[in-house]
Amino acid sequence: MSCPGFDPHSVFLVQESGRIISALVMTYVEMLVNGLPKLVAIIGDVSTHPAHRHQGHATNLMTQAIELAKKRGCWAMHLTANPHGGAIRIYRALGFRTLVKPVTMVSPLRKENGTTAVGFLPSIPILFIDSILSIRSIRHFTGSTKLRVIEGADIRPSLFAQHETQKQRNGCLMMGEEYCRWFCGQRPEGSVGVFEVTSPSQTVGIATISSITAMMWRRPVRLANISNLVITEDGRDTETIAEILMKLRKAAADHFDCVAATIYVDPRDTVTFRACQRARFFRAGESAAMIHPLGDMGKLHELSKGYWSQPLEAVKPVP
Repeated sequence: MSCPGFDPHSVFLVQESGRIISALVMTYVEMLVNGLPKLVAIIGDVSTHPAHRHQGHATNLMTQAIELAKKRGCWAMHLTANPHGGAIRIYRALGFRTLVKPVTMVSPLRKENGTTAVGFLPSIPILFIDSILSIRSIRHFTGSTKLRVIEGADIRPSLFAQHETQKQRNGCLMMGEEYCRWFCGQRPEGSVGVFEVTSPSQTVGIATISSITAMMWRRPVRLANISNLVITEDGRDTETIAEILMKLRKAAADHFDCVAATIYVDPRDTVTFRACQRARFFRAGESAAMIHPLGDMGKLHELSKGYWSQPLEAVKPVP
């Protein structure tokens, strides 16, 4: 409820005999589209009780949300769906279009002493996968980039400044002061780390790690999501990004006690995709980034030409 853009009037519920049987949550953010900030309504959660599905409740709530987003003056609506699930048919019928299918990349983690965060037996498949991936990974990097943990009062202005100065991608949230304050200090779940990426002579970008708790092997484990990987264009090569990702993996394992790290990548971004593979990430699934036009969208098809970055509120990093 503390997230910027949250509005209790944008929470829709269906009740029966005093019991909630279907719900939808919508928030409002500024998203970068073709280099310009646009007000976008994000559908962050739609759910219906299993005993009450296939009765049109989700369609009814989505229809109401679309009308409210229009009244609020939103440029479009955005949601992320399972491209192979049943709900995507509802979204398509309501006018949502799939722009791109970002890939979920997952990397198993272990600490310097070889242990993992989930114990010996559950760690066997993780260590096995990690051993296979390590054969393909780069063992010797140039060491030209370093990560500096940003702490204290410098976190918000540093994150805000990097997002203001660096060229952003379609779908990236605009990091205003309010959003930075929430992301760095008021996010209700897990921990957040902000890292400045430096070369020998200058700052070349920034990255964040946010952790959540998920159920794996019937027990709670910590997962790390690498996001806001903003790198200058002259520093965007496979070797550099792979080195940065390897160092972020180490930080996620040693400082956040996470068993795996996830990152979302537009598969057409071959530089980042190959860097993920070299940094021991493997492809675990995909999602559908969908947009619903709420007026004159102009050349909507041009959005699919630019690489797409998933808004944090629109994804849940579960491999």
